Amino acid sequence: MTHMTKPATFYLRQINQIALGFSVATGLIMTAGILAMLVLFPPSAHQTRSADSDAVIMQAAHSGPAAPAD
Repeated sequence: MTHMTKPATFYLRQINQIALGFSVATGLIMTAGILAMLVLFPPSAHQTRSADSDAVIMQAAHSGPAAPAD
């Protein structure tokens, strides 16, 4: 009685299907997350909050590397 093994292409096809499944699932989860963030935090709300804010953006006078400490 001979023991028949499946060809390597069979296993490669299974691995490819699993990888494709993970890829599709990841894409769906990422898309759902982005849509949820857009619904919860729409860009228009951020712009109106920024316009009403009293915060002032200040730029440092020295933009190069920090001076060595003595």
